[in-house]
Amino acid sequence: MMRVAVVAAALACGLAQAAYDPNQPESKYDLKCLADGGTIDSEGFCTNANLPDDKLPNKELKNYFFEAYDGQHNCVVSTKIPDKPRSLSFCHKFNDKACCPPVMDDENAEIFDQLTSLGLSCRLRGDIRDDPIAKWYCMNCDPEQPQYIRNAGYPGLHELNPGDGIDGRDGKEQVMLVSRSWARGEFGADPVLDGPQGRFRECGLLKSSPCLDHAGNAIDDRDRYTCGDDPYFPAWVKVTKKDGTVDIDLSIENFMMDIDMGPPALDDYGYKLIADCDNFCPEDVIKAHYLTSDTMDKLLMPDCKRNQAQLQETEYEFNSAVFNVTNGGDKQTFRQFFCAAKGGASCFATDGTALKCEDAATRQDNPCCCATWTEEKCFSAASGLFSTASVAALAAVAAAMHLLLA
Repeated sequence: MMRVAVVAAALACGLAQAAYDPNQPESKYDLKCLADGGTIDSEGFCTNANLPDDKLPNKELKNYFFEAYDGQHNCVVSTKIPDKPRSLSFCHKFNDKACCPPVMDDENAEIFDQLTSLGLSCRLRGDIRDDPIAKWYCMNCDPEQPQYIRNAGYPGLHELNPGDGIDGRDGKEQVMLVSRSWARGEFGADPVLDGPQGRFRECGLLKSSPCLDHAGNAIDDRDRYTCGDDPYFPAWVKVTKKDGTVDIDLSIENFMMDIDMGPPALDDYGYKLIADCDNFCPEDVIKAHYLTSDTMDKLLMPDCKRNQAQLQETEYEFNSAVFNVTNGGDKQTFRQFFCAAKGGASCFATDGTALKCEDAATRQDNPCCCATWTEEKCFSAASGLFSTASVAALAAVAAAMHLLLA
């Protein structure tokens, strides 16, 4: 019974797969083994009678998932599969499984302290880890962080502070999906960017100053606070519409994407607020979105999160005026459309039939078309103290105790 539980846990983590499962991320180790003609044994290791041991896949590859694009399944910070870290302090709730090592946990705490250390009257009281910025900064340790990434550029680039020559959203080729209700509730919607109990408005933040060259242009790749700090009020980047009303969501996104404001190692990403993070896109909504979007940026950015079937199984009709896929028929999966439109890769053979991704060598040669696409998630700092794996383990223990006592 115990061995069955251990094997099941390993399968759930994607670390030992006896056979290809198109709905589960595949480790690079498993894929290379199968592509070379080997098999995965019951212990999760590669066996191949045609290769000597020194030609088998390196076991280090077990720590990496096969991906359609960078960051799809592997963590941004560690570049690996989320795993149990050495003890974390600032981002302590991810001690069961994390996307970061302690060095990043310490970096989070250090930068958060510099940002929010504003004197006695504005001192954070209680557990500082309950602060919304602290929760946001721990996104880089969150084991679900890869599922927050949407591989689409942030739409509508422009200068955050017109005239300063610094574009906070330039080069945001991928975005992190964030719960609109969480962001509005934590950062402030009325007044916008007021902060918890009005703290952003009354106290401000102490933001890192950009390093500038002799012409006044920002110098890239400088650690935060290298060139000092400046008082900063988030409401400075609010967006006012022509009718005089405030665009709440765009204002919060501007704040989250301002220079040196995002979580360490994640400040190169865009942040997009999603309206409904409790449910997946309704089919009628996503069908209409794909068919009527008039630009690629809009088409790739539905205002809802998509489940696995909507990403890699269900076929849709896409607006051919945005991008005309020349083979594969009038309807395709989003994965097939995306790979052709953005990845420059056709997911179809010359006769128009879909690639046979069940073949390991085909998978290896066609990552965009054949790597598993998993459901999207929104960041909301709503994760409990225990990860999903811990909750499942506790549930299994509870069930076993119930059987023993019955």
